[in-house]
Amino acid sequence: MTYCNECAGPITAAEIEYSENKYNNCLCNACQKGITVPEKILFEELRERDYTAILHKNDEHKTIDLTLPDYQINIEIDGHQHNFDLNQKRADYWREFFSEQKSWPTIRVPNECIEEDIFATIDEIEAIIQKITKVRNDTAEAFEEEDCSEEETFSN
Repeated sequence: MTYCNECAGPITAAEIEYSENKYNNCLCNACQKGITVPEKILFEELRERDYTAILHKNDEHKTIDLTLPDYQINIEIDGHQHNFDLNQKRADYWREFFSEQKSWPTIRVPNECIEEDIFATIDEIEAIIQKITKVRNDTAEAFEEEDCSEEETFSN
């Protein structure tokens, strides 16, 4: 038996096929309905640009709006409650903390950015992905250089 990745409830073969094709995630009908219009728009546009994206991925601590697994990046799409609801703001701090602990940075995108200019929003997300990738590559190179210099010290 297969289970929904969001609620862990049983999922039918038809739900699996539909949600895999539509959302790149195994979701029951009830959880598919929890996907907001901005999430769906951003997801579809990212897929148009050949990104592997997963909607509503659960990482043990929270459900992430969108995940880009190839880049180890989370995207949270924020409605007005993220700006004005104090409890929501506190929850967001913890969500980001747990993501950072796994070295998965979170890109926060307000609904309005998606609704007003999805293409500019995608361009900005791509620029951030490039920056994150560059920092990771530079860090990896620095560690490699450091390892080589240590080896030389010990061999002398």
